Amino acid sequence: MWSYYVFGGRQVAVRVTPASGPSDTGYLHREHLGSTAARMDSAGATEGYRRYEPFGENRGQTGTLNVHYLYTGQMTENYLYYYGARRRQSGRRPG
Repeated sequence: MWSYYVFGGRQVAVRVTPASGPSDTGYLHREHLGSTAARMDSAGATEGYRRYEPFGENRGQTGTLNVHYLYTGQMTENYLYYYGARRRQSGRRPG
């Protein structure tokens, strides 16, 4: 189960609770467009960092972000971003 925590209209944290085992809490850092740029653990260590090309293509990533909301804070599913009425593919597919 995914739980997102919002402060000031922006997601600031995510908690992933698996069916069994401990939950995983991460703190989200956004860049100027509202895109998820980094995720940190409760000790302040960076778990993952992501950079974006124009229109949301992945420019580079280290670690894992483990979130559903990436470019401009929009939900992504199977490499498509959800913008209300439409889904948009962001550049090339990995692999």
